[in-house]
Amino acid sequence: MTNRKQKRMKTVKKSNKKVEVPQVDSEVKSFIKIVIGVALIVVIVLGATILMNNLGVFDEGYTKPDRGEITISYETATVGTMFNRPEEEYYLIFDEYTENPNQYLTSILYRYSSEEDKLPIYQIDMNDGFNTKYIGEQGNPSAQKVEDVKINGITLIKISNGKNVKYIEGIENIENELLK
Repeated sequence: MTNRKQKRMKTVKKSNKKVEVPQVDSEVKSFIKIVIGVALIVVIVLGATILMNNLGVFDEGYTKPDRGEITISYETATVGTMFNRPEEEYYLIFDEYTENPNQYLTSILYRYSSEEDKLPIYQIDMNDGFNTKYIGEQGNPSAQKVEDVKINGITLIKISNGKNVKYIEGIENIENELLK
């Protein structure tokens, strides 16, 4: 036997008999790994191509789906932006706007919107994830910074020149303020 063949053969002793078992070279193992890797890449690319073909990406006249128009609401705000709205004076109304909004509050806001010389009013949804950390057991009427804001229930805040000048809790009190 040649020296090379001896390296590839492993001697195993089995019940007083010597049996030579061929041993796979590390080169052969790495070649097999490379072939499997290339085959996986080919399968992934082929699958992606078939998927895109089924979606019509390669069809003539294909247009990319429209994501829709991004709109900025000038009626809603977050607690984080409550002191820096563009107007000098405005109201902020805090409530948990759900699928079934408070009809009484909605009617107050509707009547207020029809008045002349009214201040802008921004709605802040306390169910919004950005605002939930500002819900408290008691409101903080003297809050002048966002970090100090605590809201408990339906609340109206009047902001003038970036300062909290009026803090009103309770729907009847809010109605008296807006519809005076």
